[in-house]
Amino acid sequence: MQFKSLLLTATVGLFCKTVSADSQTGICTPTLGTPVNGFHAKFFKYIYPDYAREGSDEDYITTNYNRDDRFITEKDGITDVNFYHFYNIKPNGPTYGIVNGLNITTSNFTVEYSGWFVPTETGDHTFKIGQTDDGTSIEIYEDNYSLCCGTIVHRTLIQNLQIYDNEYVKEQSIYMEAGVPYPMKIVYFNKDAVAIQTVSFVDPSGNTHDNFEGYAKYYNDVKCKI
Repeated sequence: MQFKSLLLTATVGLFCKTVSADSQTGICTPTLGTPVNGFHAKFFKYIYPDYAREGSDEDYITTNYNRDDRFITEKDGITDVNFYHFYNIKPNGPTYGIVNGLNITTSNFTVEYSGWFVPTETGDHTFKIGQTDDGTSIEIYEDNYSLCCGTIVHRTLIQNLQIYDNEYVKEQSIYMEAGVPYPMKIVYFNKDAVAIQTVSFVDPSGNTHDNFEGYAKYYNDVKCKI
């Protein structure tokens, strides 16, 4: 079992359009169309130890995972990002299993969930990464400016790189307003064997949610003014 990292990073296309403009003005505020429910998921290969030699786990989960030559497939409407593949693991070869309805090599893969988190009440929301193997990353933008302009105004990043027997929880609280869509991305990768991800959030009323049903949205039609 390899030691691993958790990191939340920005999606190419969703988070990375670079334009020189003042992010505090209306020119950087996009118009969002009608959303569909759930996150948009993209699955990528992870070949061990080849990819591990290219850089650190932090580098991989931040910028190296989503190359075109590693792309497998994509799915819409994902609200449950958690999975637990611990038993019947092949020690010296690929292990197959189901993640979000996709039959994949759970022993070595990467998945990116991108979209918007839309709160149903105003107040502090606490996002948590619990048990993970090899790494999980959560990135949340507190505005939509970065979709149209290069400037990142407010961003929260949570990352956890560890193996399954370390159950240390990483968490961060963010004040959010009801009905406001906040760009969000969750990235997970597994190098070898056990595949576990445990992500949750606590709403302002103190209720714990282990999935994003009713909160995760994806806007296919994002229009910028520039």
